[in-house]
Amino acid sequence: MPLSKTSSEPQTSDATPTSEENGCEGLSAGPPSGSVYDFLYQDVRRVGSFLAQFDEYGVRQSVKATESTGRTQTVKGTASGTVGLPAALGGSATVDATTADETKDLAEHTFDPLWANSRRLLDYLHEHDLIEYDAWEARLGRFVIIEGPISVIDANLLTPIFLDPDLFDSLLAQACREANTDPASPEGQEFRRGMNVVSTIPKAIHLYVFKPQSYTWATLTAESLVTSAHDIAFKHGALMRGHWKVLGILDAWPDHRNEPSDDDPDPKTLDELGANILPEGLLKIAANLTNIARNVTGRPRDYFGVTPLLIFREVSGE
Repeated sequence: MPLSKTSSEPQTSDATPTSEENGCEGLSAGPPSGSVYDFLYQDVRRVGSFLAQFDEYGVRQSVKATESTGRTQTVKGTASGTVGLPAALGGSATVDATTADETKDLAEHTFDPLWANSRRLLDYLHEHDLIEYDAWEARLGRFVIIEGPISVIDANLLTPIFLDPDLFDSLLAQACREANTDPASPEGQEFRRGMNVVSTIPKAIHLYVFKPQSYTWATLTAESLVTSAHDIAFKHGALMRGHWKVLGILDAWPDHRNEPSDDDPDPKTLDELGANILPEGLLKIAANLTNIARNVTGRPRDYFGVTPLLIFREVSGE
């Protein structure tokens, strides 16, 4: 009888995940190991507009990843012996028989890159040294990160006050006290006119960042807040403590009013000078009303102004 021998080769498993994101992300700007970023605010449209300029095909709307796992098993059989040939020929023969069994599993996943886009933008700006951390050293139009405790104030809470005459007078009196102004004085009457103007315009969500020497102001869109302004007010009140970071574009410098002098007895601020440049007419009136509204409920004169892109903090597991 022929002698037969059967052997089995080791099994092999090949896992080859592929993704459209491979090679596209550097994580040099990520949080330290053991922590993650907690995003409070993301201006999706602006973040996407910047990322669209970095990538040839625009900003990603979705990411598809395909994972392939293969398993191959090979069985080899060998048979040898003397066949029935004349003895003078001494004939023999060897026969090999090999069979292979291969299986492959495919898994396809689709990811939403929304929050990954925030990280990608941070990484790109860090890697290309495009972020300034001192607002006083930055030029207008530069990316800046301002750090510190923040306030998120929804001015829509003022709506009931404007509708109630008694509450309106009480708020006016408080504003005049804080400004050390008599409500009956010309300055107090200007406050009243400003509040009347503010009562007719849409209300904004205000952001204040309290970094010493670099106080910063901005407005937020409700759609970009991860947590609603009402939830923030109910939990934190007027101040959100902690180490928050605001990534934005520097838009405005502090605009102090100079003290009167012999050379300039009636000093003007930049917004007042801008209104003076306009010709007389309705647009000039609108510009003056805009300045009044800004003085009452807009950016304080000693604050920087930014267009916010991201508000986040580092959450550590330690």
